[in-house]
Amino acid sequence: MMHTSSISHQLSAAAHWVLQGFLFLFPLFFLPFTLDPLEINKQSLLLISVCTAFVLLIGSLLAKKETHVRLGWILFFPLLLCVAFGISAFFSLAPYASWIGTGGAEYTSVLTWIGLALLFYLCTIFQTELRMQNAPWVLLLASASLTGFIGVLSVFGISLVPFFPSLAVSSFNTLGTVNTLAAFLIIMSLFGVSRLMTHAFRSKKGWKQIVVIGLFVLLLLETLTLLLLIDYAMLWLMLLFGCAILFIFALFRSRAFPSTKTLFVPVILSVISLLFWLFLPSPFKTRLPLEVTPSMGASIDISNQVMREHNPWIGTGPGTYGINYAKFHPRSINETDFWNTRFDRASSFALTLAPTVGYVGIALFFAFLLSLFLGAISLLLKQKQEDEWLELFHVFVPWLTITLAVFLIPFNGGLVITFMLFSGLLAARLLQKETHLKFASNKAIALLSAVLFVGFLFALFIGIFLTTGRYTAEIAYAKAIRADRSRVDTQILVRELDRAATLNRWNDDYVRNLSAALLLRVQDELKAVSPNSALSDTSKQYLQALVAASVNASARATTLSPHVVSNWLTRGEIYRSLTGLVDKSALFSVDAYKRAIELEPQNPNHWNELGKTHLALADTLLPLTGSKDAVIAAQAKKDWQGALDDAEKSFTKATELKLNFAPAHFQLALVYERRGKLDLAIQKLESVQKFNATDVGVRFELGTLYSKRGGAGDLERAKQVFLRVIELAPSYSDAHWFLAAVYEKLGDRASAIKEVEVVLKLNPENQIVKTRLQKLKGMVP
Repeated sequence: MMHTSSISHQLSAAAHWVLQGFLFLFPLFFLPFTLDPLEINKQSLLLISVCTAFVLLIGSLLAKKETHVRLGWILFFPLLLCVAFGISAFFSLAPYASWIGTGGAEYTSVLTWIGLALLFYLCTIFQTELRMQNAPWVLLLASASLTGFIGVLSVFGISLVPFFPSLAVSSFNTLGTVNTLAAFLIIMSLFGVSRLMTHAFRSKKGWKQIVVIGLFVLLLLETLTLLLLIDYAMLWLMLLFGCAILFIFALFRSRAFPSTKTLFVPVILSVISLLFWLFLPSPFKTRLPLEVTPSMGASIDISNQVMREHNPWIGTGPGTYGINYAKFHPRSINETDFWNTRFDRASSFALTLAPTVGYVGIALFFAFLLSLFLGAISLLLKQKQEDEWLELFHVFVPWLTITLAVFLIPFNGGLVITFMLFSGLLAARLLQKETHLKFASNKAIALLSAVLFVGFLFALFIGIFLTTGRYTAEIAYAKAIRADRSRVDTQILVRELDRAATLNRWNDDYVRNLSAALLLRVQDELKAVSPNSALSDTSKQYLQALVAASVNASARATTLSPHVVSNWLTRGEIYRSLTGLVDKSALFSVDAYKRAIELEPQNPNHWNELGKTHLALADTLLPLTGSKDAVIAAQAKKDWQGALDDAEKSFTKATELKLNFAPAHFQLALVYERRGKLDLAIQKLESVQKFNATDVGVRFELGTLYSKRGGAGDLERAKQVFLRVIELAPSYSDAHWFLAAVYEKLGDRASAIKEVEVVLKLNPENQIVKTRLQKLKGMVP
């Protein structure tokens, strides 16, 4: 019996230590091996930690064969939230993003919320241990202080992660954005203040108290420094609100705070936050990366439109806010620098959740918040025991502040973990009724515990196996993206992306990027072929295989996530590149871009890409207009005119959506040139050039049009344009080639020879260049 009790105690202690380890690690935890070093890693840490703790805990209960639990209806809310998120995910527009999470939105996935629910229950189960021991809170304060220390130093250009160059950037921190870090530090500072008010001044003096006070002072200094650097009104409001709650309850229960010095810190913080919120500018001039989200008005409008178009009860699925934003963002965003940005979260966490989980999910979430709030207020007003009241008070203040943050700022993985942690701690103090369960006398409870133990153990091992595969895929994907940024051999890019897509077949990001990489591989193979040699049969088969793989991968991406705009854009680009090579590829490209426009109707770039496909189709039809068969020639000319009309309409629509959208104006000039309207084409390019002085492509096209028109002064204009192009891009072969032609027309043969020699130096194996140079030198007729 003693042996069984010892095993039970050891398992329970181990579970408690796992929980404490998690409390310390979650703000700090990151790994540099994935593209996003934070979100997927914090999600993995959460799931592994809580599942391990639950396995140990249930094993302890089975060994002990009895337990004491505190039950209450508030325990149903986390479970109901998981069910609501799961139903929404079942009908999601992006199933993988909803169930598992991707692209930095893991914090809203069903998988994460299951982990959060388990964390909530662990806090309620271990409420006695967490209440009686100081170690968990000291660890949490120490972790927050270290997190803030890393973040503040990073803002000033001092990196504490020098071994990871990709992370050694200004403002990197282990929580996310600087606003996220500041919000977390505010919550933990308020927790520290309340802990100081309720415990530090009431306990004996000693080194432990000095350590706690030292950690609190460091945390507070970090918080104020970061707030002054950011100077964001919503963050000042959070701090002011939390301090006001501290002050109000301290006055309400003044007998619990006999020393007036306990009020000193919240009063000072209230004054500072009020002054900087309303009046004073920040004394710091350090520039931090601008954190931009949709405005509250735009977020509300997007949410309302989603509710009208989709099922309002279940929403579009967790993690699908980016899809909603793409479809319903206002046209006015095109007048800003963020016109081509797809925000994956709204102005606040509440407005991010609303359109994605629908009325049911958001109603349950609000009911969860309301039940905790009303329960805490009721107990704070009624509780007679001083110690119990103080324990509730010091958890309630940070919880209420982070609840306010739900409606003020966007969240991420670190903040949702913080929210659920304090929700669990608060719920533990609201559950008053304790029930004693003996497994020997209740076979059903014993059976349920055994089933739960086996289930959690099975889930833990399966989860570790799946997480390992998913994580390995994420590492391969990160290697591929970094390889692409470094411009390495596309073979490496394709290999890593193929590995990622093989290990995780459900992530459309991997498959989409693989399709684009395969197309790059085709282009590289074609570039490697000498102009004077033909492709071998083996090379043709290899290229055909690459093309087929690229097309199949793009189709797979749209099948996995048919509501993700990027998948259709990539598919359209793949098919357009095959125009003239694969039958009906241009039509498939048009269909893909039209689908992208349906998903994001206000983005001018999609109309521009659609127009480019119509223009490419027109170019493939042009040779047929000279066919000897009159019927074929007539039909080709009709189709050619139709393709140009469609291209012009698309480019015009793009310019209507964004008046200063230079790429569409440039493409319109090409349409005019195809129609023979050189004056209009030149006028259009001249206007585009004024606003894009360093755009080599615009200048080069303008030079060719001047040369082609050949009016009075046009050759001199063309010469000056090509000279400017060469000045901007000295190795631009085509510019040297066309400049040589202009010199030749102007009668300056020596300059023409000089330019062709430059082209030959850049393309030493090109026989056409060699022949032209020989003709210019008079070596051949």
